[in-house]
Amino acid sequence: MKRAGGLQLTPLSVGGQDFCVDIMSIREVITPLPVMRVPTAPAFVEGVIELRGRVLPVLDLGLRLGLPASKASRTQRYVIATVAGWTAALRVDGVGEVLRVAPTEVLPAPELAVGVPAPAIFRGLVRHDGRALVVLDLTALFSSAEASALASLPAGA
Repeated sequence: MKRAGGLQLTPLSVGGQDFCVDIMSIREVITPLPVMRVPTAPAFVEGVIELRGRVLPVLDLGLRLGLPASKASRTQRYVIATVAGWTAALRVDGVGEVLRVAPTEVLPAPELAVGVPAPAIFRGLVRHDGRALVVLDLTALFSSAEASALASLPAGA
């Protein structure tokens, strides 16, 4: 995540909360496309989309983070991201302008209870325009078994 000139983070709104991810994991942001459902997929997998000849799994980032399901809105977007070596469309409620921050501006993730570290997906916290954004590590979002299963969906790599 560190680069000359600091970090570049993309803010995401998910389930009424503010997050951000390293811009280097994002390929593009698009408006939602029609989703084809995949039987027996986990609840956070909405299905698959076809994007320029590729079939990508669509993952509801809010459900994956344990947040309530969002209602459809005009601000929803698919963040096409590389996650643990494969490409997926992450459904989010909104995407903000890229933030450039110094590494020292990222506050470390706290222990959630005595001796219990924050989950690996929680890299820290950034303050911007009077709000706090949780910095997510997309590569830690899925277990290796989940990543393998998702990559085996009809052309998830």
